[in-house]
Amino acid sequence: MKAQGEGRFLPLLIALSVLFVLYPLVDVLGVTRLFRILFILVLVVAVYTLGERRRQLVIVLALALPSAIGQAVALTHPNAATLKIAVGFALLFVGYVTVVILRGVLKGGKVTGDKIAGAIGAYLLLGLSWAMLYAMIDLFVPGAFEGSIDAAAHDGSTGRDFGFIYYSFVTLTTLGYGDVSPLSPIAR
Repeated sequence: MKAQGEGRFLPLLIALSVLFVLYPLVDVLGVTRLFRILFILVLVVAVYTLGERRRQLVIVLALALPSAIGQAVALTHPNAATLKIAVGFALLFVGYVTVVILRGVLKGGKVTGDKIAGAIGAYLLLGLSWAMLYAMIDLFVPGAFEGSIDAAAHDGSTGRDFGFIYYSFVTLTTLGYGDVSPLSPIAR
């Protein structure tokens, strides 16, 4: 018999994996708007993952709904203002989900496959959180970064805000290729 909450982290890990595997393809094919739709699906899976307890469900829904609406608005009306709202709400949601998952993974008890899936998912969410933070900096301080990220336009139509995923994971894994450089003090 499954313990309460057992098996909840795997669907989120799968959804995040699909999101990150499809990201380069979506970018190369020029359909970066599809990435926003995939991100909204990840939001739904995250709500499922954390929605086991009523109080937790209320909090996660209160954060997920503005995030999903923000993504939908940025999808249909891409501009700097809608991107700031979408990225801001998404950052709050992803940050909260990451903290809750890390608390669940790091509490005592037997190490299970589900806890390992949760730990990997939390790592991916940390990378996504940093990407959103970099995007927020870029949206508020244009020119804060230079390099390969400059290929995307600042008008929001190409998904420049999601272009920081690459930079986030290169930094998080300490690879540091150097093809993207922070210029402004806040970006550093």
